[in-house]
Amino acid sequence: MPDAAVASKRVLFVSRDPRVLDEATHSFGDDVDVIVAPDARKAEELLRQSVPDAVVVDMTTGKEGGYALARTMSQFDALRDVPIIILLERDQDRWLASMAGARLARTKPIDPGHLAADVRTLLAS
Repeated sequence: MPDAAVASKRVLFVSRDPRVLDEATHSFGDDVDVIVAPDARKAEELLRQSVPDAVVVDMTTGKEGGYALARTMSQFDALRDVPIIILLERDQDRWLASMAGARLARTKPIDPGHLAADVRTLLAS
């Protein structure tokens, strides 16, 4: 059980895929608060309200995709250093993800336990 004095980490998870969202939100313990956005537009709205400790974004998040969200975040001082993991449809897009500002890119399907471990690694750094 986490120490009550230790603040929870907050992760914004952006995806339209209910299965991915369900697996991701249940992969973290009580010490990580997962906030969900169905698309990049809603994610931007949430980011204006508060800055998370990390962002996981599915590349296919509607008209404004994961790359656009990562580029948008890089334009704001408060969001520039927030680590981003982009979930890709294909391995060939890793370069695009890194150019957009992602610290990590993973190809779907994603093992929820591995994704949680990746996020925890970013949160610890």
